[in-house]
This record gives sequence, C-alpha cells and structure tokens, in this order.
Amino acid sequence: MARTSGPETREKLIRAAEEVFAAQGVDGAQLRDVVRLAGQANPSAVQYHFGSRGGLLDAVMAGRQARTEQVLAPLLDRTGDDLRQLVAALVTAESGELRTDRGRRCLRISAQLSHESGVRTRTPTPRSPAPPTGA
Repeated sequence: MARTSGPETREKLIRAAEEVFAAQGVDGAQLRDVVRLAGQANPSAVQYHFGSRGGLLDAVMAGRQARTEQVLAPLLDRTGDDLRQLVAALVTAESGELRTDRGRRCLRISAQLSHESGVRTRTPTPRSPAPPTGA
C-alpha cells in the first residue's frame, strides 16, 4: 500500500467517515470501518489525525459548512435586506448539497445530528460534559 501525505490521509478519512456515518448512523458507525474504507493500515489513524471520533465528525461537518458557505457568500452579497431573497439564498445553498452523493451523505449526517440535539422535536437535549482529562 502506497504511503500518503498527512493532508491526503485526512481527506481520505473524512470522505470515508461521510460514507460510514451516513450509512450506519453517527452513533452506530465503527471507526475501524472508516479506517478500512480510507485504505489505512493503522487502526489509530482517526485518533492521530483528529484526536477522537468527535474531532472526525467536526471535520466532516466543517467541510460541509465550507461547501455551503462557498455557494452562499456570493448570493448574500446580492440579496440586501429582503427577507425573501435571504431565504431563497439559504435554500439555494442548502439544496446545492442535494446535487452530489457527498452532499446527500452530509445532509443525512446533519439530519441525524439535528435529531439528536432535539432541534427537530423542539426539546433540546443538553450535551454531556467532556470527561475530565489527566488525573
């Protein structure tokens, strides 16, 4: 297996995580499946590159947000203060994710996360505090 650079490995892990998280669910996905799909031999690759499962999920969602903002920014420059134009810009940017398999996977992940947060049911679920480190 050919070695890849750090940035290439990170991108492979992010792409693999998008597939696995979308197919198996954010909570049900196994990191070993992500590592295998990314073609990595080191089972600790996620921890090395992202620190944790949460760090990998953050990277997946940051990529989705960056792609959406890339579409949204020029639209917002043209909207002014008109509410309909603002809503149209938001819908256009979000619906752009539906055009690609990658975008659809990331929207599936976003839907899971919004459900877990209570946004869809209007009953916010507080996140557990991070476990203490060290000691």
